[in-house]
Amino acid sequence: MNAKELRQAAELLKQSDENRRRQFKRMGTEVVQGVEGLVADHIIATVREDDDETYTADWGREAMGRSELVFNRHFTLALYPTPTIETDVPGQSIGFLDTTVKTRGDFRTLCRLLGVKLRDSTSIPKDTK
Repeated sequence: MNAKELRQAAELLKQSDENRRRQFKRMGTEVVQGVEGLVADHIIATVREDDDETYTADWGREAMGRSELVFNRHFTLALYPTPTIETDVPGQSIGFLDTTVKTRGDFRTLCRLLGVKLRDSTSIPKDTK
């Protein structure tokens, strides 16, 4: 199942949960959102349809709005063929950490964990932090 199919399944699951609650309400009983609805809401909030598409540096530049970004004063996220974290801490040698980013979803997760904000059209929704 790819990301698009997962989101579609979550939409169906959410509709099913909403229909069940409407049926109970018609019978005079209020029912809270079921586990199915909670799971569906989480999937819809965190999974993007293109999460499993292959990451490219061009897409990363578009998502980030630049080809590299300094964060935490001494670290740089650079978008070579794969994202690389470069360190430049005074008194220490410069280090490089190659990431294992293969998909757009991997890149979004890396940026979220590093506190790097992406452009709205490509970022993970705020309510998942």
